[in-house]
Amino acid sequence: QETILKEFSLTPQKPNLRKEFCEGTPLDIKSKYIVLTTKVRYLNKTHYKEIYNDFWQTINALSNKYKIIIMGERSVEYGPEYAEHGRDIIYSIYDDVIKNINSNNLIDLSIKSLGHTSSPNLEKIKQDSLIMSQAEFVITLGVGGNLVLAIATSKVIGHRSDKLEITNEICDRQFHEDIFITLDFDKFNHKLKEYLKSE
Repeated sequence: QETILKEFSLTPQKPNLRKEFCEGTPLDIKSKYIVLTTKVRYLNKTHYKEIYNDFWQTINALSNKYKIIIMGERSVEYGPEYAEHGRDIIYSIYDDVIKNINSNNLIDLSIKSLGHTSSPNLEKIKQDSLIMSQAEFVITLGVGGNLVLAIATSKVIGHRSDKLEITNEICDRQFHEDIFITLDFDKFNHKLKEYLKSE
């Protein structure tokens, strides 16, 4: 992708798959909500530990204003696809969500795992897409399928630390008003905190 972008001087475009993907039953809750995805890819655990306290303090504050919807895997099954990366590069933050956020402020739509135990299901993807599209925004850490699906169907606030050229193309350039993905944790955290002040 990065070669095509460079050689033809193209600017990345936000895909819009709401019509194709957002099908199912809306959440039957009266309050506004935020979606937090649990799977993290290419955001090293060393970095995660460095941002841990500030990140969860902000999420906890947001949970007093919005319901937090958890989506993704509770645990990551480490098959051949992940063998070269390891548990410090691909992991789930599900246990940290449960530890840091009051259960009264959570709606848990996570699945046990994805891979050997269960496979992706198109109806579930469409249902998740609908829920994400109706959220105030989706929070992602790292990159991967959760980030791509969120970008295609909803508003996203994300933090990443990878060195991938293709994700550099969408980092900090703000090519669409619904996407805020940054390598700078302080900018990410500040963006989240803006929603503590909004009506």
